[in-house]
Amino acid sequence: MGWVDAFESGALTESQIAQEFVNSAEFLSHYGTNQVSTSFLASLYENVLGRQGSTSEISAWVNSGESAAQILVGFSDSTEFQNDSRAAIIGFLDAAANGTESYHGPLV
Repeated sequence: MGWVDAFESGALTESQIAQEFVNSAEFLSHYGTNQVSTSFLASLYENVLGRQGSTSEISAWVNSGESAAQILVGFSDSTEFQNDSRAAIIGFLDAAANGTESYHGPLV
């Protein structure tokens, strides 16, 4: 069962999936840690939002008391990330509709 299937079936929540991500070997290899720190947050800003986080943004997350998984959900649920992702999603769906990209999941 894939992540989307597990989420859609209710087998895993968004928070549980985020926790699995931050505990994964790939995540740890890429970020070096799943412990909340200024360098961890700076990496998230660069990799997830494609920009540098301001000192106040990074400080707010570091001092929030939230876990790395909760912060990851915060990034993915942010309006900024969703707006930044919209064009890529529309492009993928257009390409799939034109037969130049394939999608093998359920049509919902």
